[in-house]
Amino acid sequence: ERINLRDQPVGTGVQQIIEDKYGYVWLLNKKQVYRYDGYNFYDLAKKIKTQIHYIQEIGDGIWLSANGCIAYINHQNLELSIYPWEDGDLTISVLGEKSPTELWIFAEGKGLHLFDITSKRYQKMPNGKATNVLNGKKDCDAPTSLSHNLKVISEYNQAWFLEVKNWPTEAQKKEKRLFCFDTKKGEWTYYPVLFDEIISYIDMYLEPNLQYLWLSAWNTG
Repeated sequence: ERINLRDQPVGTGVQQIIEDKYGYVWLLNKKQVYRYDGYNFYDLAKKIKTQIHYIQEIGDGIWLSANGCIAYINHQNLELSIYPWEDGDLTISVLGEKSPTELWIFAEGKGLHLFDITSKRYQKMPNGKATNVLNGKKDCDAPTSLSHNLKVISEYNQAWFLEVKNWPTEAQKKEKRLFCFDTKKGEWTYYPVLFDEIISYIDMYLEPNLQYLWLSAWNTG
């Protein structure tokens, strides 16, 4: 069935679409998040007044990242809980689940944080230098700014994510790095990425035995 969004409250400026584990479809449109049940669209994030960047299903609900906050919509009662950022109106990305009560958060210009859902507090992770896995040298600063077009995989006490530039210049194409943060040691390592044509969307898959990390990107495969 084809649905003409021009005739629906969500409009045509949809940035992201996901399907949750119950079969509902969620659509992100700038400052609005809609859930579609096959018949109607429901606006469930009216209390958030800043731009929403990303939605992701984690646990039994939908997490949202926005300017100055993250938020959670419970699947069971559809209640919205907002968790403000403590230091300014920054762009925040919900990166992934560390545990049922902890989330990885990346705040633009502030780096990697861990958000404790129970205490509602953000804990900053160490920055410093990252070690190049290929030569063992600490020759790169840990990232403080990333594109939101990324995916984090938290396995074996490690958080993986790829540094990406949207519509990069020729010089920026050579700056991409695959970062890994060891959550036990508090240390950063990275792999230089050896292909040039990443433009925007990146996906990653980590095999269960941690032997291979598969990456896909536009124009590369």
